[in-house]
Amino acid sequence: MDSKVIRAGINSAVIVLLSGTALGTFGGWGAVYDLAPNLLGIVILASVFSILLCYVFSYWFADFLPGTSVLKGALFGILVWIAFLILGGISTFFKDAVYAGNNGQILFLALINHLIWGATLGIFLESKA
Repeated sequence: MDSKVIRAGINSAVIVLLSGTALGTFGGWGAVYDLAPNLLGIVILASVFSILLCYVFSYWFADFLPGTSVLKGALFGILVWIAFLILGGISTFFKDAVYAGNNGQILFLALINHLIWGATLGIFLESKA
């Protein structure tokens, strides 16, 4: 296990939980977080998924995406957001969390949250271990 990837995943999870709380939405992740019985469960779920996605990013996407590590992370965040849009379109489990309300405000705020998560992921992966 790469400890730098694990630290980046956990740190990015903390940032995305704070930004999602401030923005008032977690997008598609809200459906996953609703499965947790308490706040500690949400933090654990966010950390596990962020670490897994950090591995995916660092080993499969970081070399192919253009730009600096921050831009690469932000682009990866957009790809994850698009994946949730697709999941929300085909899965009833994610639909209410992804497409909450009839306006685009929640979708836009979820995009911002994914950009924040991805950019911070890039920052933490680039920083010294």
